[in-house]
Amino acid sequence: MSEQNSTNTVPTIEDTIKEKLTGKTQQNALDLVAFIQENGMNFKREEYSGGYFIGGILGNRLGYIIIHGSPNPTLPWALCFQDCDFCDDADAEIKETAWAHTVKCSRCHEGWEKCGHGDRMIFGKKYENLCLSQLIFIDPDAQLLNSVKKLLLLMKRSTAPGAIK
Repeated sequence: MSEQNSTNTVPTIEDTIKEKLTGKTQQNALDLVAFIQENGMNFKREEYSGGYFIGGILGNRLGYIIIHGSPNPTLPWALCFQDCDFCDDADAEIKETAWAHTVKCSRCHEGWEKCGHGDRMIFGKKYENLCLSQLIFIDPDAQLLNSVKKLLLLMKRSTAPGAIK
């Protein structure tokens, strides 16, 4: 189950999804949460953004989930990856999925010259001026979530003790 603080005031990610999302959007988000937990990853709520970090092996952050809710038709929920280690043993499906969801910096944070990630290789492909969240999956459907799940497992393996970076 997701982490809660001792006063029990922080909602679980499941509770937040059930409160803010509906229909297939809700089911897809709950399916991803169940998959993450079944595969030994956990969640920790980030207080300042209201997002939930996905913890991998040894507490390494693999990404985070933001849940805005169904009233926001363009961004009800999103799965984002920051500071990813992209190893080379990904199949074509995972690479294509990652490349299709790579995000350039749009200076969304006022006062930032840029996000600071600059240039980066993602599965052998060079990108310039990337966003802090290098990969963003907005309201993924069930088919896209299958690829995202494979990506998560690959990233989890790359954070394991002794993993080649």
